[in-house]
Amino acid sequence: MSESYSSNLTFVTNKKSQSKSDERLKQQNRLKGWIARPELGAISGTILVFLFFFIVAKDTGMFSLRGVINWMEVSCQLVILSTGACLLMIAGEFDLSIGSMIRFAGMVIAIPTTHLGVADLVVDSLSLWFCAVDRLF
Repeated sequence: MSESYSSNLTFVTNKKSQSKSDERLKQQNRLKGWIARPELGAISGTILVFLFFFIVAKDTGMFSLRGVINWMEVSCQLVILSTGACLLMIAGEFDLSIGSMIRFAGMVIAIPTTHLGVADLVVDSLSLWFCAVDRLF
């Protein structure tokens, strides 16, 4: 039952596997490669939305300087909030309570600023403190 192994090992390879190239390196046409990319859906969707609003809302001033500043201000706020949520999801801390925290922070900022006349810097600090305390409990 004892077997002896020689020190000179030879490897047997399958000739079919050698003749086939790796499918990841397979050449494909450029259009098929672009369609397979997930970014293309987001970019084409954005272009279609802009084209739709350019055609429908052309005369409303949406694409004037004041109109662009108006909708860019709102979108910048959403980008800041969604970046935080994205980083949480990447870190594995998927948290659905971000929506309630956004509303809570908005109210903590809005009420003292508009009704009590408190400075923005004080209110922003207060909002961060309240949200941090809420996350601890």
